Amino acid sequence: MVLDAMTSIKSSITSATFSPTTLSHTHHFIYIKLTLRKYLFWCTQLFPFFCGKNLHGYIDGSTPCPPSTISESIGVKPNSDYTHWIQQDQLIFSLLISSLSEETLPIIIGLNTTKEVWDALAATLSSPSNTRLFNLHMQF
Repeated sequence: MVLDAMTSIKSSITSATFSPTTLSHTHHFIYIKLTLRKYLFWCTQLFPFFCGKNLHGYIDGSTPCPPSTISESIGVKPNSDYTHWIQQDQLIFSLLISSLSEETLPIIIGLNTTKEVWDALAATLSSPSNTRLFNLHMQF
């Protein structure tokens, strides 16, 4: 799979922050919308972008969500890393949604994180037989 082929890239990527400003220009990089037949092309265009921005951990799970609170000697306080993670994840989630065609959007309804979306799309569309089954199901 494309994720396995790209794992060697991870070690050479430096930290970056994905901001709303960056997101507003990202649509220029996404010229292939995900359809039932274009999963590999779509994945091939998006994964290097995420690696280049050091965001691959949000889609492969290697950047897990930190706890929402931190225990300290004086009590529990909100975790700013959690807030940042949620913001990053939702920006990437939004980018993924904007790259989907109307026929693939139902696959991700009800999902909440970037990793859930990425995994659901891979499970449904990376196999030609799964894609055919999903297509038939949607026709009913």
